[in-house]
Amino acid sequence: ADKGKGKKKPKSPAAGKKMGSGKKEKGRNPSRKSDVSFRSEMETPSLPNDDQMPGKEEKTKVRMEHLDAVQVEENRLKFRLDLIKEKAVSLIQSLKAKATDIWTFMDDSLGARFKQEMDSIETLCDYVRQAIENEEKLLPAIILSGPDLTIDEGISTFKIPPPVRPDTPPEDTLPDTFTVVQLMNLSDQL
Repeated sequence: ADKGKGKKKPKSPAAGKKMGSGKKEKGRNPSRKSDVSFRSEMETPSLPNDDQMPGKEEKTKVRMEHLDAVQVEENRLKFRLDLIKEKAVSLIQSLKAKATDIWTFMDDSLGARFKQEMDSIETLCDYVRQAIENEEKLLPAIILSGPDLTIDEGISTFKIPPPVRPDTPPEDTLPDTFTVVQLMNLSDQL
């Protein structure tokens, strides 16, 4: 069978009437010239001749098969979307659980660090209170860094006064030597 049979080809504007004559044709818009050329370039699908025309039953059967195929594809799509939704919900729930665990851990860590810092401050206050009550100087360096309190005996916070110098012992007097005092008096007289 020839596919060209029964095929209607649209007329091009050049084959028929002149366009742009200034007269408006009924049902045509002169501003839509591109539509005319677009339609002329497109081929209309060929209609089957009488031998190829399916019967009413065949048309109904094809239509039913088509609707069934569309329904099957729709069900497949819905099933896939449900799977994606379930996966997304489970992922969000696992992320929420991880976030809750992290917040709990962070809160516990902050609480423990705060308690350590408060204990160090309490120890420092007790040490300073004892030094004040005993009227002692705080010689060692006291370092409070974060939760750690360090009392470093090797570092002094101010100079330690030198020990008091003992008095010079009295000189022994000997019969054949002069004492320092005697020599000073002799030098004054000369």
